Amino acid sequence: MWYGKKILYRWLLTRLTKRLCEAKIPSSGDKGKKINCYIIYLNKENEPYFMVNDFNQDTLMGILWNGTKYVNEEKIALSNVENLNLEVFHYYGLFDIKYKNIYNLTWHYITKSKYIKIYFMRMIALMRQYFFNKRKLVTRRRVELLQKILNEKRSLNDGIHIMDLMTMLYTPKWIFHPMREDKEKELQIYLDSFEASGELRRNQNNKYEITGKAIISIEKYEIEERRHKQLVRIQWAITIFTFFLIIVGLIQAGLIELPTILDLTK
Repeated sequence: MWYGKKILYRWLLTRLTKRLCEAKIPSSGDKGKKINCYIIYLNKENEPYFMVNDFNQDTLMGILWNGTKYVNEEKIALSNVENLNLEVFHYYGLFDIKYKNIYNLTWHYITKSKYIKIYFMRMIALMRQYFFNKRKLVTRRRVELLQKILNEKRSLNDGIHIMDLMTMLYTPKWIFHPMREDKEKELQIYLDSFEASGELRRNQNNKYEITGKAIISIEKYEIEERRHKQLVRIQWAITIFTFFLIIVGLIQAGLIELPTILDLTK
């Protein structure tokens, strides 16, 4: 059994030691996203023992644990690793992946299953951020406020005062709220922007009347919202389709085996 493990150790250590991490590992920003390195430990009875720095000709070079930190340089022959426990940390972008034995490490190194999952997590996160950035949150709030004013206008023929609008939005309790002045100033900024863009008109009684341009703005926003939702559905469909293409590619490469459903050779 050790002979098989020894082959796996030799095969993996030759590859992983070419990507060992430096002393400082960036965990954020652009540098953190580009990181792709390994830290390899050999533990004895679940206690720290040896950290690998290199591997050459069936010999592991590294440093021994002195009880508090890794300091003493040492070499270990691969044949002496049988009774030690392998522990590998893979720092892959902003993800930390831990492997606790040679078989688990070999499986994921060959199939890339963890990395496929990370790829899709990244894709989904980027897609969500993209659509979040595309949505104009301020525009949405402006349009919602216009819709409320339009609905209120149907019962108020001579326009709406800012105090009436405050009551409509926050109920009469706003009068006693400690943040009432800040909310009123914020609302006044919106009303001023509506007036500047021509969506509202202020009359002689200092009330705001809605104009035809407001109707156009609301309808335009609703059209954009429908397009946005349709685009989200398309992007999700593309993501799912890409996932299936990757699975098919893994099957064709022989990394994933499917059970035989019907054997016609019999």
